[in-house]
Order: sequence, then structure tokens, then C-alpha cells
Amino acid sequence: ALMMQSLKLLTAARLVRSAAAQQARLSHHYIRTEAEVKSYENTAKMWSALTFVAALPCLIFGLYNMETREHEFHESHPDGPALPNWEWNKITKPFPWGDGKQPLFEYLFQKHPQVYPPPESDE
Repeated sequence: ALMMQSLKLLTAARLVRSAAAQQARLSHHYIRTEAEVKSYENTAKMWSALTFVAALPCLIFGLYNMETREHEFHESHPDGPALPNWEWNKITKPFPWGDGKQPLFEYLFQKHPQVYPPPESDE
């Protein structure tokens, strides 16, 4: 019984030591020297300065450039003559339903008036 108890104690001690060693291996990644912390602070300051000194002016210049070029483009390419409404809906080939001349909803209104009642007119 004494042998078994001492074996359990040794096993427990080994587990504690291996856990402590594991903890030491992991924790050294988080221990930083003052020089490392100072280096990280300097890096953060550098990126902050780069953002305000380089990125923002480039963004502002790009927006300004886009606006001026777009304005110049519209001045040099005026819109053509406005198309009359009948040219917007020009039908170049027949519809695949009915006689081919009616749009889909007109065809459905005519073919199934009980399912698709005609819209109310404002007149």
C-alpha cells in the first residue's frame, strides 16, 4: 500500500512539473522586454503617421481627380437627343405567347380575366 501511495505521489509530481514546464514554454511568448514594447509603440506610431500623412491625402487627391475628370468627360460628351417614348419600347421580334403582339400582362388580362382582373383606370 505504501508503494502504491508513493507511486501515485510521484506520478502527480511529474504531472505538476510537466504542466509547469508547459506553462513556462507558453508564457515566455508574452514576456516582453522594455525594448520590445518600445519598438512596438514606435511601429504603431509610424503606421498612424503614415495613415494621416500618406493615405488620407492620396484618398482626397483621388476623389478630386475623379470629380474633375468626370466633369470634363460630361462637358466633352454631351447627351444625345432625347428619345421619344415610343422608341424606348421598340419591339423587334414577336412575344412567345398569344399572337406575339401583346405584352405578357395584357395577354394574361385578356385570357384569364377572372384570375387577373384588369387594373382600375383613373379616368
